[in-house]
Amino acid sequence: MNSGIYKACTGLLRQVSRLEAITENLANCNTPGYRRVDTKSKTFLSRFHDAMNRRTTEDGVHLNRMLVDFTAGPMQQTDRALDFAIAGNAFFVVEQDGKPYYTRNGAFEIDVDGYLVNSAGMRVKGDVELPPDLDPARLHVGPDGSLMYQGKSLGTLEMVSFQDPQRLIRVGHTLFEPPSDMAPESPPEGTAMHNRMLEGSNTSIYEEMTDLIVCMRNFEACQKILSAQDSAQGQMITGYLQ
Repeated sequence: MNSGIYKACTGLLRQVSRLEAITENLANCNTPGYRRVDTKSKTFLSRFHDAMNRRTTEDGVHLNRMLVDFTAGPMQQTDRALDFAIAGNAFFVVEQDGKPYYTRNGAFEIDVDGYLVNSAGMRVKGDVELPPDLDPARLHVGPDGSLMYQGKSLGTLEMVSFQDPQRLIRVGHTLFEPPSDMAPESPPEGTAMHNRMLEGSNTSIYEEMTDLIVCMRNFEACQKILSAQDSAQGQMITGYLQ
């Protein structure tokens, strides 16, 4: 393929990928515990080194996997007893069919069986027993995740952390699972759990809208380059045939 056309095509693909990330970020700007996503392309220097190692001369833009920004979102007071938030580098643990998943979304409910669950019905992991006549308004959580009700301990909600969160695999808008060679660890010192609070999304609507405008302008530029290259090749072919 012509080098100019290839560059324009890979540039278009890059902008489509960015648009998908921006769309997801905007759609989840009000989702508790959401972590914004972005796409990154390799620098020229890193791609040059890769090409030298492979002895190849690829051209255009090289797309990496979707990256997650694990910067903490703002803490929001809700005054709802079943809303929980973690201050620090840690995750809640929820389970489905015996498999653990990890999330920063602490908007929980109580299911018909009396278990604490997330919005998808996954049970929140922890040695917790909720009484059938529980009044959520009297429920309090300690910094270590211990639940107290009328002065009695109901158990402890589990919190874990990971040495390299960037290696976590997204399995939902706010759910993650680790690769097979990375195990959860105890939260670092200073990590604290709170209830009647939620961690908001770390997405900024204004930044995403700015990125959206830049993305569309770049897409239009790549389209014009592709059209110019196609026109030039068409003229060259026509002239050759004549």
